[in-house]
Amino acid sequence: MAATEERTWSSHPARERPLAACAALATVVAMALLVWRIAGDWMWGALAAIGLLVAILRFLLPTRCHMNARGVAIHQPLSSQRAAWTEIAAIESSVDAIVITLRRGGTRMRSITIPLRGLPVEQRKCVRDEVAAAVERATTESQARQTMESVK
Repeated sequence: MAATEERTWSSHPARERPLAACAALATVVAMALLVWRIAGDWMWGALAAIGLLVAILRFLLPTRCHMNARGVAIHQPLSSQRAAWTEIAAIESSVDAIVITLRRGGTRMRSITIPLRGLPVEQRKCVRDEVAAAVERATTESQARQTMESVK
């Protein structure tokens, strides 16, 4: 990816799958009514509805993705994740997403999912290629830097 090229897109699963969104919301209402009925208090039903809505928030609200020469940023409801290209240890891609595994300190590896839904199908391959090229370039530059430092 060129140093000045940036790419931004949104992925909104509920908008792409309106029947699934309606079914999810109907299920939330049905479960809330069931809890209200069993518990005998509307407050428990409301609490159940809030809990279920929070659980499916990433499906209901859009995810914004931003890639540039420095790395990738994913802005989801209630959270944001960023990764520099040099932090990426592995990439796995499918038709609808790219999963990147980060190499950060400690023994626990962390991963970030980059959704590709919301992009035209022909651009998805371009994004996958750009991510792979950016990680390869960052890895090569990092190895060259380490080699230069070890020679000194």
